[in-house]
Amino acid sequence: MTVTPTLITDLRELIAEEIPSGGTEADTRFSNARLTVRLEAAYSIEEAAAECWDIKAGKFQAEIGKFKSVGSGQEAAQWYSPQEQLEYCQKMARMYREKSEGRSFGVAVAAVQVIDDLDY
Repeated sequence: MTVTPTLITDLRELIAEEIPSGGTEADTRFSNARLTVRLEAAYSIEEAAAECWDIKAGKFQAEIGKFKSVGSGQEAAQWYSPQEQLEYCQKMARMYREKSEGRSFGVAVAAVQVIDDLDY
């Protein structure tokens, strides 16, 4: 697959890793170089997205404390558990893997009869 800046931006959207306004790729979990490697190894952008979601699952497990909800009156905060983060990433990886499999390429091979009694 030929990787272009637009393709990298599209992949960032699929994996929820857009570069923030005024930010750089360093403000995300994936550098453009890492995304380029994933895209070059993939048959489709969906396959690359599935791989990235698998990687994100591992990164989420290493990160601590994502907000699930925040209140202001009683200062209540609820965090996403590492298990919830992992399950979300795995769900996204499955979704893009299934999309990728729908676009996979195959080769059909048919048997050919060989005629060996030709008169020249």
